[in-house]
Amino acid sequence: MKLNLIQSDVKFTEDGHTYELDGTLLTGVTTVLGIRQKDWLKWWTVKLMHQTLTGKLKKIKKMDEKQYEEFILKAKMAHTVKSTEAMSSGTEAHEWIKKYIRGKLANKKIVVKNYSKDKKATNAIKQFLSWEKKNKVEWLASELVLASKKYLFAGTLDAV
Repeated sequence: MKLNLIQSDVKFTEDGHTYELDGTLLTGVTTVLGIRQKDWLKWWTVKLMHQTLTGKLKKIKKMDEKQYEEFILKAKMAHTVKSTEAMSSGTEAHEWIKKYIRGKLANKKIVVKNYSKDKKATNAIKQFLSWEKKNKVEWLASELVLASKKYLFAGTLDAV
């Protein structure tokens, strides 16, 4: 299968992650999606704080006021730590998969080992490879920038 696209003049600048078309800045799809309220996030945050505090009563009883305040603050920030770790693993997996697909598109021999030292990234990569094999995927494009002149938004497709 061949991918037929009309080449547009969308200019993507990685530094600042901006899209521009005919001198007009476009709104990124990620920005549009980010506007949507994510009610589940507050409950996930509360769940992580609860998990951090549960089973710590003996430890808490031995704390002075300052230690207790620091402990509560740490529990309050548990979601930030977890989300930062997940983003890091996700970024690492995404970069590996992007290089893998680009290699396939260039008909290069792909070495599928030594994924990552990050276990979560490695797991994501293995899941991706399993999905690819199971679905007999034919890659047509990678990191494809698309835009709407009518609605003035743009985004980058990870792969087609």
